[in-house]
Order: sequence, then structure tokens, then C-alpha cells
Amino acid sequence: MLSLLVAATMPTALAVPNPRVLIFSKTTGFRHDNIPSAIAAIKKLGQEHNFTVDATEDSNAFTTQNLHKYDLVCFASTTGTILDDSQKKALEQFVEGGKGWMGIHSASDTEYDWAWYGKLVGAYFKGHPPGGQRVWVKIENRGNPSTNAMPKFWVRPDEWYDFRTNPRENVTVLASLDESFYRDNPQDHPIAWCHWQGRGRSWYTEMGHFQEAYTDPMYVQHLYGGLMWAAQGNAMPAGAQPFPTQKSGRGLVARGGAGGSYLHFNFQLKSGGKIFLKFGGDTISLSDDANCGSMGSLSPSTNAYAGSGTTNVFDAIYQPAGEGHPARILEARLNGVIIHSNDDFPKSDRTSRAYDVSIESTGGSTLITEPWIKPM
Repeated sequence: MLSLLVAATMPTALAVPNPRVLIFSKTTGFRHDNIPSAIAAIKKLGQEHNFTVDATEDSNAFTTQNLHKYDLVCFASTTGTILDDSQKKALEQFVEGGKGWMGIHSASDTEYDWAWYGKLVGAYFKGHPPGGQRVWVKIENRGNPSTNAMPKFWVRPDEWYDFRTNPRENVTVLASLDESFYRDNPQDHPIAWCHWQGRGRSWYTEMGHFQEAYTDPMYVQHLYGGLMWAAQGNAMPAGAQPFPTQKSGRGLVARGGAGGSYLHFNFQLKSGGKIFLKFGGDTISLSDDANCGSMGSLSPSTNAYAGSGTTNVFDAIYQPAGEGHPARILEARLNGVIIHSNDDFPKSDRTSRAYDVSIESTGGSTLITEPWIKPM
């Protein structure tokens, strides 16, 4: 019981740990029988992970005032034209302003005449082979909580959509399928991806046609990871302040909180680029490889780097040295995936001290955006 209580009070490096989610499942075209199962699965996730879920098929929910209370809108197997012009504008403002959107299965068979939505979803539905096929799903990118813990190849049945265009150039592809299981001339076929839309986040999975998917633990974890990644949007929690934009000789510098600091920023690395995040003399290095997020000689617990040239997100909660313990990272997340948990800095001293927090880059090919810091 004690360990559970300690876990419950440990801070988490998520700006939105308990999001409020709106599921929208209106259809004006084909209606999937998976919709009740999808809603039930996400509501169950909400109960298990302490976040709020509302579900509706009423387009009138799409007003600026109503959407303001949500962190994420989920289109669960929607089809056809489902929003009028004012409702579309409300969703655009919601996402572009820094909130999240996720789409499941036939969310790509929706709103064909809305160019903004086409960019949001990533690609439009074109058709699919009859029935369902059992194929290998290849996990291409582990820099997202929806795919980080997945096996390299995931064998599963589904109804596999063909898309009017290949989204690969405009999104971060998380998973693709091996068409050789059902086609003589297999092509590149992404089926799950994510990207930024303005200041907000978009995550889509083509999978989820069959009702049984929503009781499959691996698929449900896929949905949960995507939901939590997208729901973070571009949020800045209460008490946080934008990082000073004035650079010193050490890069961006801010004063750390006496009880610790929660730091967040987005970054892109090119080949050879590296970022050093320094809490006084304690350093985390963000490099263009699988060791992105190392604490000196201590490697990250998993590779969650999304790759060079794409936006990665880093969050960390630092606890300075205190009586009887060295400085440590209470939690660090790369792209929403935990890479350090209650890890002591190697060779850290045990003397409590004032400290600065700095973000320094080398290689001349890094981009750092949206940095903020919150005293703990």
C-alpha cells in the first residue's frame, strides 16, 4: 500500500496529466459497428487513468466556448460531412491554438471538401480490399507512446485502407503494413502517424475496424498512447513561465527552483547536432541517436527519439541534491515516453545549492522552441 501511495504522489512530467476528452462519432456515410466499442474502450481508459471523457454525435458541441474546456477531440470512425462552417472554424481554432486531435479508422473517410481537415487527418480514404486481412504491422518509429512498447512486427487482422495520397512526406509515420500478405505488387503503406498542426497535435490510426480490437490490450495501449501524446498539445501548466529568450554565453538560462524544476521544450536535431540541458553541474544530453536523453553514463531506459528533422518534445522534473541524496531526475519524458524515473545523476554531489538551468546546443543545426520552466 505504501508503494502505491508514493507512486500516486510522485510528480509526472506531463503538462496535462488528466486531460478532458471529447469523442465525436457522427456519421453521414457508412456507419461502423465499432463505434460503441471505441467509446466504451476510451471511457474505460479514462476510469483507469483518471481522465474525463464525454461522447457526442451532436455537431452543436463544436463551438469555441464549449471546446475550450477540452484538451483533445477524438473522431471515432466518423464518416461524411459532419460539421458546418462555423463548427469547422471552432475545431480549427481549437487545434491551431495548441490543443489535440486524434482520429480512429474512418476519420479519414470524413470531410473530403475541407482542405484544413485533409491536412489534419493526413490522408483521405480511397478504398480497401474486401473483408479483412491478417498482416504484419511494422513499427517504424518508437518516438511516441502509442508505439514505443510495441514489438517490431505486430501481426493483426484489420480492414486495411488505401489512401488517396501517401502522407509520409507530411507526417511522422509511426507504423506501416506489409502489403505482400495480400498484394502481388506491395507498396509503401503507412497506417499510423502523427504531426503538429499549428501549435496543436494530430494523431491518427487507420486500425480499429473490428469491434474485437477494442478489447485487445495492445491495440487499446496504442490508442491510449496516441491520446495522451495528442492531448498534451502545447499546454503550459499553472505556475510555469516561458524560458528567458535572451541567450547568454551558455545558451538559454533561467534560475532553478529551490525545491526542483519542471522543464519543457520542443527541439529538432540535424546530423551532428546536440543539446545539453544543464541543472547546475548535472547534465542531460539530447543527441541524434538512440541515446537521446542520457544522464552522463546513464542511458535512457528506452529509445524514444522520433528522429532528426522532426519535432521532438522533452519534459523533465529535476530534484536538486539534498540532505543524504544526490541530485536526481524524478521523471523525464521524451515525446511523452518515460526515459528516466527517479534516477540519480552519476557523480552528482550531495550538497544542496542554488543552480541555474541552461539549454545549450552544439553543431549549429538545432532548433529549440516553446521552452518553459516551472519551479517545484
